[in-house]
Amino acid sequence: MILSNFFSGEYYLGDYIQKIANFNISTITSVFASEGYFDLYNYKDATDIPETRQTVRTQFGHEVNSGKMTYEFTLTPNLGFLGSPEPLLSDCELTISFDRASASNAFVDPLNIPDADKPSNPDGDYIKINNCVAITEWVSSPNLRNYFSSIEDNPIIYEYDDINILTKYIPSNTTHVRFDNLRGGNLPEYIFAGIIPRSVIEGDYKKSSTCFYQSNVSDFNISLNGHSVNGYPMEVHNGCVTFPMQKFFDTTNRFYNIQCGENLSPTKFKYNFLWAHKFEGDATPQGWLGINFKLDEGFADSDPHVLIVWVVTKNALQIDNFHQIQNLNL
Repeated sequence: MILSNFFSGEYYLGDYIQKIANFNISTITSVFASEGYFDLYNYKDATDIPETRQTVRTQFGHEVNSGKMTYEFTLTPNLGFLGSPEPLLSDCELTISFDRASASNAFVDPLNIPDADKPSNPDGDYIKINNCVAITEWVSSPNLRNYFSSIEDNPIIYEYDDINILTKYIPSNTTHVRFDNLRGGNLPEYIFAGIIPRSVIEGDYKKSSTCFYQSNVSDFNISLNGHSVNGYPMEVHNGCVTFPMQKFFDTTNRFYNIQCGENLSPTKFKYNFLWAHKFEGDATPQGWLGINFKLDEGFADSDPHVLIVWVVTKNALQIDNFHQIQNLNL
């Protein structure tokens, strides 16, 4: 079996967009390999996975006496204010919680392993975790102590990105799809969108949990209060990824960025086909976001698809000298 992405639900979708939108591709497939990001080839079907890619995961796994494979992994969350460069205040307690993914979301099976040998337990189809510990680091210096002592006069602020994940079921047998009022309120900082088979979200051992493809889209539009945002609508001809990929690079500040190393190649982008936009210079700070697109061919009833939308907003936690926490919208 291939470890595709250990945690699922909203966590894996949120973690996926954080990784692919913030880190160089070579970093994702090296530093985060022990977290399950071995590559970004999200094959549509396990039968498409080359044999050379079926064995790369063994570097982080070993067989036990029962003949089962045990993987060692590290979880490095970068959601919430854990992504802030500031260390925690002294005398504060941080609670980390997450939802478990079913094994059918977390694994891709190109080897046709019998169902009887796949992970299962009485509480559900989950992978058993042993020896789970949290590793923390205590850091202190005169500068840090002076910084945190300022809490007596001003609250300490931790900035972070908040990700709201929306799932919209795409009607079958139609080529014109509209979602006019996806989200209202304050304007976010970024929006990303991708189309994925519904079976992947529900769990499928034969498909990657992040296999975003062009999915027959010929025209894609992101709107604000009924008007197209800058750079949209965007057309795709014969599966060419040029314009969506260029827009993704521009949105994530990777175009003409000399500090950016290896990025998505056209081939890898086809396996991570994401529509992206950064809101800047817009005439209004509030409004309704919408998405509409055209398909060369509608999705059949037997192969339903869903639209996944990530809405990224800047937020912060403010902590005063009484350790009272207040959420801020930036």
